Amino acid sequence: MKFSMMILPVLLIITGCTAISTLSTADKNLAYKDYITTNNLASKNKIVTFNFTGWQSLTTDYLIISSFANKKYLLEINGYCNDLNYDHTIYIHQSTSTILSARFDSISTASNPQLKCFIKTIYPINKAQAKEIVAIGKPL
Repeated sequence: MKFSMMILPVLLIITGCTAISTLSTADKNLAYKDYITTNNLASKNKIVTFNFTGWQSLTTDYLIISSFANKKYLLEINGYCNDLNYDHTIYIHQSTSTILSARFDSISTASNPQLKCFIKTIYPINKAQAKEIVAIGKPL
């Protein structure tokens, strides 16, 4: 009984550690750039008829956003965006209500809404690509 009570915390710690990324943020960012190049992802200057429905954090430089009709986009942020990979809520600041534009529109986090992180590049991706991108740096 004592042995099983001692083993349980150790197993929980080991299980928790397996969910931790195997790459640093810098390495992940390089892997995302490599994925973009390898898969010939074409960038767009804007998304017309954009209707934000959700997002998934990758690093402080990259995130995936979802729009209506389950369309997904990989966004590269222009520089470091504080708390992007930890916050649960983001705000999208659009210059036009139905268009999301690279270089003009920005994102901020709920914990730091006054800091606007400008969108550098927009890459349209499909569901399979989104899954592959999210899997980068995670244990197999």
